[in-house]
Amino acid sequence: MPLAKRAGLSSTGLISYHFASKADLIGEVVTTVLADLGAFMAVQMEAAGDATAALRACIVGLVPEEQLDEDERGDDAADAVDEAVAAQDRGAVARLA
Repeated sequence: MPLAKRAGLSSTGLISYHFASKADLIGEVVTTVLADLGAFMAVQMEAAGDATAALRACIVGLVPEEQLDEDERGDDAADAVDEAVAAQDRGAVARLA
């Protein structure tokens, strides 16, 4: 399906007016999505109190909600987060030794 039609436009004129090429349009979409994601994640990470909470915030921010449904995933994801943080902490301690 053509991009203009998927966007609810009758022609590509409006798109062509604002963007010189398809690559320019895609570049702007990627830039906007990454900026929005960065702003969202900055708020989430700033609110986290420690490394575990920051990692959880990162995962929740990046993984689709349906994949984080506690009824379906049980505590496996939480355990994986805790283990990743613990492994990181062990590595930091080993480097200091």
